[in-house]
Amino acid sequence: MNGRPRAQRVLITGASSGIGAALAIEYASRGARIAITGRRADRLADVAVQARARGAAELLVLQGSVAEDDDVRRHAAELLARFGGIDLAILNAGVATGRDDDAFVVEDYVRTLETNVLGTCRWIAALLPVMRDARSGVLAGVSSPAGWAGFPGMGAYAASKAALSSLLQTLRIELRGSGVRVVTIEPGFVTSEITARNDPRDMPCLLPATSAARRIARALDSGSVVIRFPRRTLWPLRLLTLLPRAAFEGLASRLLRRRNANTPED
Repeated sequence: MNGRPRAQRVLITGASSGIGAALAIEYASRGARIAITGRRADRLADVAVQARARGAAELLVLQGSVAEDDDVRRHAAELLARFGGIDLAILNAGVATGRDDDAFVVEDYVRTLETNVLGTCRWIAALLPVMRDARSGVLAGVSSPAGWAGFPGMGAYAASKAALSSLLQTLRIELRGSGVRVVTIEPGFVTSEITARNDPRDMPCLLPATSAARRIARALDSGSVVIRFPRRTLWPLRLLTLLPRAAFEGLASRLLRRRNANTPED
């Protein structure tokens, strides 16, 4: 841990399933005070039961959407009033609207960017002044390697994650010396409702959400500012993005045609 104290007041957005739920349980097992947010009250309640059973010192359940200004303002006020501050915010809430057809639907982009990018911005705006005043705290955003290049079938998701990674990097530079650490988290394939839609053959080294949560928590303890895993998946992907543009786009196009050829018709 390099002598760093473990976070004791933790916010996790998008905690009703996947990595978010696993992170809530991971930090509960450390005895942290945790606030969890999500749109689905029933799923949040299930996660809350598990987190309490694992030893959370305190649990605050905040039902609502990061895409709604009023929800984020209300949640932030309640969290800060209850905890008196915040040590770690893992801004994980996200949606994916990948399509298997050729339709270009603006609403897909609006919904995805509203949640994945602006939802993160809303929470940063709510928490950053408090962290700046305290000269401490960690803002961690969950992005994706999907933002590294334009992979077919996931334009809205890839665009949102490219924007999010760029936003976090810029903020990290701007906040140097402030005492606030900004972390970019870019995991490979992790079991979730999003990856459940995919063919397992297209997701090498698929990790259970619990394993991903442990890796993220350990990396945050160590002081990392960019967290990427697993290497055996991400290095080949990074090398692909370094190909000349024409070579990369040609390869991506062939992969798209192969996927479409293997998709059964209704």
